Amino acid sequence: SRDWSSDVCSSDLQVNATIVNATNEILFDTAGKKGKLNFSASDVSDNALSSYQWLDEKEPYHVLRAPVPKAGNFDGMGWQILVRQPTAVAQSTIRKLEWTIIGGTLAIGLVFIVLGATLLRVISVPLEQMARDMEAFGKFGVTHSNTKFAWVREIGYLSASLQAMAERILASQAQLKATQREIVRALGRAGEYRDGDTGNHVMRVSHCCYHLSTLAGWSKDDAEMLQLASQMHDIGKIGIPDSVLLKKGALTEVERAIINQHATIGAKILSGLNSPLIEMANTVALHHHERWDGGGYPAGLAGKDIPEAARITAICDVFDAL
Repeated sequence: SRDWSSDVCSSDLQVNATIVNATNEILFDTAGKKGKLNFSASDVSDNALSSYQWLDEKEPYHVLRAPVPKAGNFDGMGWQILVRQPTAVAQSTIRKLEWTIIGGTLAIGLVFIVLGATLLRVISVPLEQMARDMEAFGKFGVTHSNTKFAWVREIGYLSASLQAMAERILASQAQLKATQREIVRALGRAGEYRDGDTGNHVMRVSHCCYHLSTLAGWSKDDAEMLQLASQMHDIGKIGIPDSVLLKKGALTEVERAIINQHATIGAKILSGLNSPLIEMANTVALHHHERWDGGGYPAGLAGKDIPEAARITAICDVFDAL
């Protein structure tokens, strides 16, 4: 019925429905199409979008097989209902959804990272000092039973209580650090996902950065921070249009200039956040395409003017690509 066709079809999204018989001849079409399909309707999946050439149309269509009504022996006659949408429109809709998901994940992740880093800074320093004080106090041998002075015993009780509390909070601190690492990994994969990568490149580069920085004399803590920060080196790719980022073949000069903007886009995404990790990630995202001879981008820095974190990431990034 016409009421049914107006309910299931949308002019804005260019969605139309077709009823075909057992020999794939069109019985009814919401767009007025007539003829016989050049593919079998029974081959079309009912739970995934498949791309087909639709009659005389030049562009391909995403086609989905809809459930048929039980009434009137509709299925018994071998009829099928197909819902179609131009592939370009379908992919555009999917991309918009991806942008929404990635943008939301990025915003939430960055908030958690900043809050976590701030909490770690506020809590960890005094707690670590307190733990050291408790350990030093214990070395003097003051326990609950080895002294007759009540005030010394009270200090012993207090020392044990504070030590237990410090251990519990430091355990929570370790868990918070682990959560922060997982969020950073997720954000790093978001940039690679836009480029069609599986995310393995990000992880390989981060491990390479850890080892290379330790060989360069970095401390274990700083090397671990770079290992995390380097995972966000291509986060700016989420701001590059699909037509450029996903293009097959060589890029034009204009397209190359557009894709080069991912360095500055990534730095803007990671700017204004008071966290040593995010500050390092900002530096890496901005300068990981600089070159020792000054021929890189975006700032054309040369030699040791390039921040060392970005130099290490650049080496590991190109090494993995090659």
